[in-house]
Amino acid sequence: MSKKAANKRSKFIARLVLGISALVLLGFSTVFAIIFFFMRDMLYDEFYTVMMVLAVVFGVVFFAVTFFIFYLIKVLNTQQTADEKYRIDMAREQAASRAKSLFLSNMSHEIRTPMNAIMSMAHFAKAADEPDKKDVYIEKVETASGHLLGIINQVLDMSQIEADKFYLTAKPFHLKEMLDGIIGAAGAAIAAKEIWLSVNIDKDIPVKVVADERRLSQVVTNLLSNAIKFTPYGGIVRLNVRIVSERNLRFEISDTGIGIPKDEQERMFDAFEQSEEGRNIGGTGLGLAICKKIVTMMGGGIWVDSQSGKGATFTFIIPVEIPEDSSEESGENKHNTYGTGCFKDYTFLLAEDIEINREIIMTILDDSGAEIVCAEDGAQALRIFEAEPERFDLIFMDLQMPVMDGLTTTRRIREINTEVPIIAMTANVFPEDIDTCLAAGMNDHLGKPLQLDEVFEKIGKCLPTDGGNSTNGSGYLSNGDPHLPTTP
Repeated sequence: MSKKAANKRSKFIARLVLGISALVLLGFSTVFAIIFFFMRDMLYDEFYTVMMVLAVVFGVVFFAVTFFIFYLIKVLNTQQTADEKYRIDMAREQAASRAKSLFLSNMSHEIRTPMNAIMSMAHFAKAADEPDKKDVYIEKVETASGHLLGIINQVLDMSQIEADKFYLTAKPFHLKEMLDGIIGAAGAAIAAKEIWLSVNIDKDIPVKVVADERRLSQVVTNLLSNAIKFTPYGGIVRLNVRIVSERNLRFEISDTGIGIPKDEQERMFDAFEQSEEGRNIGGTGLGLAICKKIVTMMGGGIWVDSQSGKGATFTFIIPVEIPEDSSEESGENKHNTYGTGCFKDYTFLLAEDIEINREIIMTILDDSGAEIVCAEDGAQALRIFEAEPERFDLIFMDLQMPVMDGLTTTRRIREINTEVPIIAMTANVFPEDIDTCLAAGMNDHLGKPLQLDEVFEKIGKCLPTDGGNSTNGSGYLSNGDPHLPTTP
């Protein structure tokens, strides 16, 4: 018999005994009162009066005691319920604490593994004499760095979710281009395990949809990566996308991997939770929780169908809007190329206090033809710009610098010049950080670590070149982004 059933049985027996006792006492009281009532002529008046008073007092005391006993039982039951709730809450807290402890232990492993690869391969590349070997080592450093960045991004996303600062930004985008990019990025992992990837995209899906492209891409990427990770060598992974109503998209990612036991499926979408097989293979235990949050915020739902040893199918449905312009031609021109000399005759001011970060941006733009003037803090950048405000065509601005920070420097520059484009270049990548940069007068935002294509794309939006969009009369972006300021 379970503990809950035993408690219920004990309560029933206690109430039954109390009820029988109450009926017996009530019966005796009633009989006693009736006898004295009919025998009142045979008794002295004084004795009769005393006995009647005693009968009434006895009845009142009996009902008072009965009420008190019932009240006491109720209090005890309430206390027992509270104690039971406390034990349940404590058990949940302990389970959550164990899950977080396991997560931290697992996270240490997940972070140290790519860090070990980065440090080891960098050492090997430095020591290697053959160019081909150097290239192999550097490629592995790049792969491990991308993996480490993915872990960091998941932790940051979860911190935003727990702080209720996780936001979505819906814009029109090309769905097929997004999916092509995800599949292309997964190509190496698919080829390494010789997995057969089946992709089926409904022909009725519009070319463009309105949603948060980055977050939707994050969900599909995570589910596809999991499918590849848990699928054995030579297995099959399927990605199906179809329209289930006029404005709802259904995504299905299935694999022929290890599957998920039924008793573990309900908690798969909880933070810090992993199946036993998942812990053996690796991962942070945050990906599915983040996916569920994103899909829920989009107004959709996500679930899993699986049997242990027979693979798994993750399905999610989200509502989307269809923009008026849903033509085949991409309005973002994502395939622009920026070749040698693309920013010839331009001069950029780089405000960055960390030497290695200055070296990175200068190396990225080395072949662009742009002249780059460096400042090691905001105050120095302000002095350089004040001396020759017409010289600079664009400014890269770090946020956290000694002497004068990037936001203050930007405000001071805007007092002098409202036209020169300023691009934030910072590791502060949360939406509120980007909003703060724009509110200070900056035009755009680059998050560290820097991506080469993104650097050129941001510059191209601010400067009139063959590789990007031009600025409007005030120098601020004119690309229709409502988040960018239209006046200084």
